[in-house]
Amino acid sequence: MSKISKRVFCYLLARQHRAARHEVLERAAEAEILESKRLSENARSGTVWQLPPDQAALFSGDIDRDLELVRTALDASARNKKAVLLADEDDEYGDFGDAVEFTEASDPGEPGTPGDKVDVRVEYPADFAHEDQQSPYGVNGQKTAGPGQNPLHPEDLAVRRDYVLSIVQVLAPPPKPAEVATALLLARAVGRDDRTLDHLLSAMESLNPIIAIHVPVHDFVRQFGLMIEEGLILPFYTSLHSIVHGPTLSGRHKPLADSRRRKSFECLSVGPQRS
Repeated sequence: MSKISKRVFCYLLARQHRAARHEVLERAAEAEILESKRLSENARSGTVWQLPPDQAALFSGDIDRDLELVRTALDASARNKKAVLLADEDDEYGDFGDAVEFTEASDPGEPGTPGDKVDVRVEYPADFAHEDQQSPYGVNGQKTAGPGQNPLHPEDLAVRRDYVLSIVQVLAPPPKPAEVATALLLARAVGRDDRTLDHLLSAMESLNPIIAIHVPVHDFVRQFGLMIEEGLILPFYTSLHSIVHGPTLSGRHKPLADSRRRKSFECLSVGPQRS
């Protein structure tokens, strides 16, 4: 692999790790472990992840115990979210909802069993209580009671926030094999010629660039389209529009629309050439 290919691959892999960390932080916010706050409404603004004082008091400083506490909360939140979605489907489809079997699916991003040792290198305040504490989440993942402890000093809360963020990010899912393979193929394509990367960056700086990518690998186009939409190729989310009648690169027949800020890209997928 050339030097340019390695640089491009490292960048794409870093995008995947960043997306995984953001995903688990969002899950932690849904589980009410963290609170998210956007710095501004500007498209370039970031998100601040805060630790509520009542949640901060739940953590003891025992890494294994705190890791299990976060994992339990995330699993409980995921089950509740899935139950709500199934209930909505039941209301929408009537009797068809009775045929849906509810099963708990394990998170593929879990780093092993609760007893695994995880190396989390953080500094945490000396006020952590190391005595036995009961998890605030019961057998069914339902929150049972609040901590009822004295409020923390702002400086201690800030340090404990960093500690909890480290614990949460340990549970980020690993990169997906298909996305890693796509990143490798792109990196190899860009690194085949020393001038390719310069030409690509120059084209992207223009107002309306036209970029063609040819990688003769099965299902590459769809995976590439999905990664463009999810911000794993470029440093922003996109919504793909097909120039001709038919699906976009990601296989969708309609542009992706959700609560994320997305840039619109026009695309055209050309099938394999037949000789």
